[in-house]
Amino acid sequence: MKKLCLILTILVILLLCACGKAATSVDESDQPTTDSEETHEVKDRNSESYEYLAKGYEYLQDEDYDSAINCFAIAAEEGNSNAMYELGNIYEFGSDAVEPDYQKAMEWHLKAAEAGNSDSMGIVASFYMKGIGTEQDNQKATEWFLKAAEAGNNGAMMQVGFMYLSGVGVDKDTEKGEEWLEKAAGQFGTNYSYTMKNIADAYYFGQNDYGPDIEQDYSKAAEWYQKAAQANDARAMEMLSVMCFYGRGMEKDSAKAMEWYKKVVDIKGKEIAGDDISSLFNRGVVESDYLEQAYMVSVDN
Repeated sequence: MKKLCLILTILVILLLCACGKAATSVDESDQPTTDSEETHEVKDRNSESYEYLAKGYEYLQDEDYDSAINCFAIAAEEGNSNAMYELGNIYEFGSDAVEPDYQKAMEWHLKAAEAGNSDSMGIVASFYMKGIGTEQDNQKATEWFLKAAEAGNNGAMMQVGFMYLSGVGVDKDTEKGEEWLEKAAGQFGTNYSYTMKNIADAYYFGQNDYGPDIEQDYSKAAEWYQKAAQANDARAMEMLSVMCFYGRGMEKDSAKAMEWYKKVVDIKGKEIAGDDISSLFNRGVVESDYLEQAYMVSVDN
């Protein structure tokens, strides 16, 4: 009798446990969408936006701008900042099929910038600085240049560096300015000479395309041209040749100057190197004495 009671008790307990699990299963099915499910929905939307972005690029390549705009607009509605950036570019530059519309360009670049697109951040800053598609606002321009630089936009890093060096838009701070220029130059490695060369040009000429004018400094220019030349940049070698020849920012040495020029000829060829030197002559960077010696190097090479 006792054994029978024990068996019955165990059966009742097992039955209750089974009912409890069934109830739990029903309750869980009634629960709202989980974080994991929401994440999948976001991924699906992102996947769709990138599909439309890719289609937009294909239509751009085929110069079907209406279809490209439609695809980019759909991707942009899903929050794709690259699509917003492309729409901004289409309206900024225009085409045979689309008239330039700077106001629309600003609207799309601003949306992209607010969504985290660093290229659009730099463009928005430039638009505010120049009053393109919006009212000129130097304060907002400065804010966006700083945001773009912090987000890794190479041109904005240079811009911010020159701003600190010149005290335009920010308090003058030479140390900060040089730090930003170093960051910009090192962003893509020591073999990327483009940024180094632009920084060198800014110091050499005292003016540049990436920010406010700065104080001319031949010594600093020589340092940056040397870095660019180490990356096999022929333009930097050309400027080092000129600086050696005239003793600008470095010791005057015409023989070494022509050694640099010979390297330029080896890389560019006689004709292109000659055209470049003629351009420098027309700009007043070199005089006839340099041209004569450079010509002799070309003849002997």
